[in-house]
Amino acid sequence: CLLWGCKESGSPFPPDRSLIYVSGDGEIFGAQVETYDASLDYFSQEELEAMAKQEADAYNQTRRDEGLPEDETAASVEECSLSDGTARVVYRYRDGSELCRFTEEYQDTANHPDYFELTKTDQGWEIRVSGTVTVQTEGKILTCTGGNLTDAYTAEVSGGDAYLLFK
Repeated sequence: CLLWGCKESGSPFPPDRSLIYVSGDGEIFGAQVETYDASLDYFSQEELEAMAKQEADAYNQTRRDEGLPEDETAASVEECSLSDGTARVVYRYRDGSELCRFTEEYQDTANHPDYFELTKTDQGWEIRVSGTVTVQTEGKILTCTGGNLTDAYTAEVSGGDAYLLFK
């Protein structure tokens, strides 16, 4: 499903590279984007979707075994595509701690922060993150400490602690 295609303002999503995305309503996503040789038949769209869903289902079952209520989902597959030499899987996470655990368990090194916390304030959304990751936000980043802004919506964090505020 393409949830993002017709956005009139804000940052583009899904992205063309692996990163963590935070929506304007506080939802946390992780996009895994890889290029491949489209002339070779690695796997099909259906196989990619099945693999991503299997990872999310296995993770959710583990979390339920640890006490996550049956009606809650820690991680889910939001989009899966294989097109024109680009494979993309987008996961949605219940919160920052689920992002950290899932990306560690499934060795998503591009999107694995050591720590990720998202808090709604009067000024906007605060993100506290530690590790080496790229974070993209739906709204403009108003404050960025400990990271490097690559554009108005994206910050790269290189192995330390960062604080972002976006609206």
